[in-house]
Amino acid sequence: MKQNSRLFSFVFLLLSLALAASQSISFTSVPALNDFGVVQGRLSAVNLQTHDVAFYIFLTSWQKRSVSVGTDGTWSAALSSNDKAASICTVYVLPKSINATVPSGLYNVPMAITSAAIATARTGRGLLSFAGYNLWKTQASVTAVSPGPNPFAASNVWVDGNGKMRLSVRKAQDTWNSAAVTLRNPLGFGTYITQLEVDPTVWDPCTVLGIYTFESMSDAPNNREHDLEISRFCYYPENVQFAVQPTSISDNRIRFSLSSSPTFTYVMQWAPGTVSFALFEGQIDSSRFMFTPAIKRFSVTGPRVYDANNAEFRMNLWMYRGNTTGLKQEQTVTVTGFKFTKDMIHLGSFTADTAAGSVLSFLTPSAGANTPGYSAPSMGDIPWQTATASFLPNFN
Repeated sequence: MKQNSRLFSFVFLLLSLALAASQSISFTSVPALNDFGVVQGRLSAVNLQTHDVAFYIFLTSWQKRSVSVGTDGTWSAALSSNDKAASICTVYVLPKSINATVPSGLYNVPMAITSAAIATARTGRGLLSFAGYNLWKTQASVTAVSPGPNPFAASNVWVDGNGKMRLSVRKAQDTWNSAAVTLRNPLGFGTYITQLEVDPTVWDPCTVLGIYTFESMSDAPNNREHDLEISRFCYYPENVQFAVQPTSISDNRIRFSLSSSPTFTYVMQWAPGTVSFALFEGQIDSSRFMFTPAIKRFSVTGPRVYDANNAEFRMNLWMYRGNTTGLKQEQTVTVTGFKFTKDMIHLGSFTADTAAGSVLSFLTPSAGANTPGYSAPSMGDIPWQTATASFLPNFN
């Protein structure tokens, strides 16, 4: 009898998993940006006795719109003339018990909705496509806004004919406009890999390149911000920093310098309680991280590292404190590639000043590991300082 009961439970589990895998929602037709009309889509394997469809658009914040669901597995929602500028449409299949309303002014759909959805789809209108993602939203503001503050021009971010994303601080009608772009698809914990062509040695000392995670909701602690920032911030001798906000905590950042090497690979690895940074010279494939000398590695662990929640991936190029007094020419950076994976790729443990065939540099925990409240992390996930050793570390 017990065997039959176990078999029934196992079969029920398999059927439940198969049903969950088949439940889906999608878009089939969306009006173009600056147009209005009917958004259409399809449902598959969704029980409408227990679940509803919720549809939202992003204007300056998320707003909910009414949805009609047909008996043939189709759904539709109307965009009015007031919705012509909506840049993103997203749809969720939610249990009927979930409150699907969104408070006004929110930059992110609440976690109570996103975490309860059994199926979801999102599409952009008038957004950039880059590196396999089509939800890159540029920032535009005629007035000076954060960061900086600076004015921002949407046209200062573009994807060229070779598929590379370019960001520029450039002058238009006597005003220097900065550039910013956000991937409007929160990716969560995992490994973020960005490949760059940049030479900060020729930049104005107040130019800042930021590559970071950020959540705009007011209750997000320090905006869940983890940064690579390439800048002298007008006066520092070094031109790069890895940082977890707030940087007023000394162990939350490390500063160092880049040379004029034309290409770099930046990696941020984010897991519960740990964020690790690494910067490599050249365009490095992830399979080589473990064996490639890095310019710098750094990690922060424990409660100072934020949960992923709805944090988005962002890049911007701007002027520190809006200081353009010394600008003589356009400031540019080229992003040649971006990749995200949920996998935790081993970032290795060699330093960049190690020549092939020479004594290898083995990395040991920094003094920060003795800080109160700092929990000892595992190999590969700690702030590093260099100690020479004549053997290879154990990568088991």
